[in-house]
Amino acid sequence: MTTKDLNINIEALTRVEGEAAIEVDIKRGGDVQKLHVKVFEPPRFFEGFMQGRRYDEVSDFGSRICGICSVPHQTCSLYAVEKATGIEVTQQTKDLRELINVGEMLMNLAVHMYMLAGPDFLGYESVLSFKEKDLPILLRAVRLKKVGNHILKTIGGRETHPIAMVPGGFTAVPTKKQLDEIIKLLESVREDTVESVKFTAGLKYPEFNRESEHIAISNDKEYSFTLGNLKSTKGINAPVEKHHELIDEIRENRKHDHVMHYKVKGRDSFLVGPLARVNLNFDKLSPLAKDLAKQYGLTYPQYNPFKSLQARALEMVHIIDEGIGLCGKLNPKKEKLDVKPKGGHGIHIVEAPRGILYYEYKVNDAGIVEYADIITPTAHYVLNLENDIKYYIPQLEQMNPQDAKFHVEMLARAYDPCFSCSVH
Repeated sequence: MTTKDLNINIEALTRVEGEAAIEVDIKRGGDVQKLHVKVFEPPRFFEGFMQGRRYDEVSDFGSRICGICSVPHQTCSLYAVEKATGIEVTQQTKDLRELINVGEMLMNLAVHMYMLAGPDFLGYESVLSFKEKDLPILLRAVRLKKVGNHILKTIGGRETHPIAMVPGGFTAVPTKKQLDEIIKLLESVREDTVESVKFTAGLKYPEFNRESEHIAISNDKEYSFTLGNLKSTKGINAPVEKHHELIDEIRENRKHDHVMHYKVKGRDSFLVGPLARVNLNFDKLSPLAKDLAKQYGLTYPQYNPFKSLQARALEMVHIIDEGIGLCGKLNPKKEKLDVKPKGGHGIHIVEAPRGILYYEYKVNDAGIVEYADIITPTAHYVLNLENDIKYYIPQLEQMNPQDAKFHVEMLARAYDPCFSCSVH
């Protein structure tokens, strides 16, 4: 129960993608007048744009939902449309899709860790304020992002909004020489990922522990970002097609923003993203990632959302080994893309950097999309962020107003929200 009024008004949350505000108004005694993560970014209607389009056009629309994680959008869209139209893909295509998503993950995780959330822990307003002694940290992030971008360009044809990924496969595939170059680049930044684990292990985190349900895709064979079942820390283990049977969309009247909320049916809000992935798949991380976790005392499951930075660092270590393994395994051959679509219904889920990304299509026999549904990671977890803020209130009221406001911003940035993606 609060012992004093608590009023926090963050008119524009910074160092996140998109536009949102946070309003907290708690009266003495615990009466919650207002607690909103207010996503005032206008609706974007991508699902509507897709209706009436050909099956082989919509993945390009999907990639435009986000300029910083276009690859997961395109990958998920392709798998969903292939399921809907009965198009089979080869193991080579699956491996190339996993590899290009490895590149996307590497650059996104590095940017969030060092440039978006990192300044909060280092006492800076932004990366523009970094002193010379901390510039090596930024250079580490730049090196990691550069390698991730190189993978995207090599596999997808360019660094954002890939042009080589199409229903059934790839219009062009990398040469063995190009894959060997990726291996060299990944090996060149391995130490940067090891230092990232050390860096995140040494940060001072707010004391916070709320055991919300965590959801990620999980593959019995490997730590995959593109293929697996829907799994949770509270017992869910089901094909991705069961998403709407397990997750409720809350259609309440939310006049203050344009994003839907989601709960596990019969339960509550949930978290998706790096922390959920590591909590549910820690045993499938590479040996080096698990050894580093042990060395620095990083134990899982972990339910402090501020410590998602540590999960990101472990994932980056794993990504180096996964990328090298995929490049060594692949010997790509140009495949015929002689696809003959039929009408049907398809659902798929992949892991975007911020968590599970859901795509659903209904396609008619002429290959025209009649229905599209997309749920982004931020839409999945924005209610959980509100619940985390609510749970954090007893600690916030012990702080001065400026510190309380900063800690709410810090908590929101730890989630790495992409508000632009959430409002369509």
